[in-house]
Amino acid sequence: MKTLIYVISLTSEHERRKNISDQLKKFNLDFSFYDAIDFRFTDESTVNSYVINDTEYNKPSRPLTKGEIGCTLSHLKLISSLKHISSSSNFLILEDDAIIDKDLAKFISSKKLNEFDWDLIILGYSKLKKDEFKKFYFKEPINTIQQINNIKIGNVWKDWTCGTVGYIINHKSINKFDSLTVSSMADDWHYIKEKLNLKIFHSRPLLICEDFSTFASSIEGERKEFLKKENIILEPIRLMRGLYRKLFFIAKIPKKR
Repeated sequence: MKTLIYVISLTSEHERRKNISDQLKKFNLDFSFYDAIDFRFTDESTVNSYVINDTEYNKPSRPLTKGEIGCTLSHLKLISSLKHISSSSNFLILEDDAIIDKDLAKFISSKKLNEFDWDLIILGYSKLKKDEFKKFYFKEPINTIQQINNIKIGNVWKDWTCGTVGYIINHKSINKFDSLTVSSMADDWHYIKEKLNLKIFHSRPLLICEDFSTFASSIEGERKEFLKKENIILEPIRLMRGLYRKLFFIAKIPKKR
């Protein structure tokens, strides 16, 4: 099955555009850029006018930044534009700081994507180094429901804000996003899943990661020390939680007779 690929990127980010273009061309993947919305030089009141309170879900739960609003609006506008494409293709949405795995092309073209019911599959996480993948998989296991080549697809215990660096949307599910507004961050997957009643799955291994070492966020420096201290305290708890969840998923698997 053919998958149409779109890369969300600011028009001013020439280095990022070249980097992602080189990667996709290396794997003979055709793609199109979608110009991201840039609110950096827009006044706060204008930017905040795009935010719509969703009182049913208490969203937004905190004030959103200009960058978060611009990011969310960019993703929503792109998804909305895909409704007008007369195609049975699925849609892969990437951000311009994505690092592509060699198995991505084979995965998105697999006919097995038609063999199970899904709306969206998250293929990559933000702020996660590739050498941390295996440890992270232990902390956040999935309940596997399908396997495509060597890639397992399944649901996590609870969806979280893990970024929007790379995900694929089923062409049958595009219209389900009509009611989604700028009420939270673009990667508030738990909220999106609950509000739209979506079947959201994750891949193991991940096929995309974020190149945050080369293209660092301007706020990462401020967060670095806080996150370092937080991780030292919470790491043992997360490992034990991951073990419990893995055992729970195993216990749910029907035994073969």
